[in-house]
Amino acid sequence: MGLIEAYFDASGTHSDAKDLCLAGYLFKQDAATAFDEDWRCMLGRYGLPYFHMKECAHATGVFKTLGLEGSDLAAREAIDLIKRYASQGIAFTVDKSISAELRKGSMWKNEYSFIVGQVFFAIRDFALADESKSEVACLFENGDDGRGQAVEAAQLILKQVDFRETCRISSFKWADQNKETPLQAADMLAWHVNLWRRKRRNGTLKKRGDFKSLLEVPMIYHHWDRSSVDYLKAMRASR
Repeated sequence: MGLIEAYFDASGTHSDAKDLCLAGYLFKQDAATAFDEDWRCMLGRYGLPYFHMKECAHATGVFKTLGLEGSDLAAREAIDLIKRYASQGIAFTVDKSISAELRKGSMWKNEYSFIVGQVFFAIRDFALADESKSEVACLFENGDDGRGQAVEAAQLILKQVDFRETCRISSFKWADQNKETPLQAADMLAWHVNLWRRKRRNGTLKKRGDFKSLLEVPMIYHHWDRSSVDYLKAMRASR
């Protein structure tokens, strides 16, 4: 029995962002090892110390010397590696304006801890369908706002023995994105999903070509908005 490694990063944590996104990938342990090796080789070829999608998209920061063309080539290679090695993508978004209503009566203290909880439920569903019965090690990027509340909420829910055994989460930790290459893949997915949410708010439904390529990895996705709140209210009223 092997180990499943899950890596997640957030986008939209700054105060003026309307949606919060948490996204990432699940890798089989041997695939995560091979991914790390190939990703570091890719970084080396382009002279990059790490991969941040925001810098890549605008050819800024460590991507500045590559220019837009070189940055695009690096992004294409990164996407190919993700598609080669990742087993499952998970991405959730929540409209911050309805977050308090959505979390009413729950253990979640803020929208970040709420969305971490939803990721755990998605991992549970993945684990239930996974015939290998592998345990899951979760690693989250350590620079996000609300981290303390998220850790507290995660630890609380993982104390529920039945839930922890069902979703087979063996560990829950935080790490530096610049040091863990699968977190850089999670950063890419979070950036694309959050950009797509912003475009949808402006009436643009068409996805970027690189985002569509990234979505060739099997994906679990859901967005919580006003309709989600209305649905929950109807469910509570019917009890």
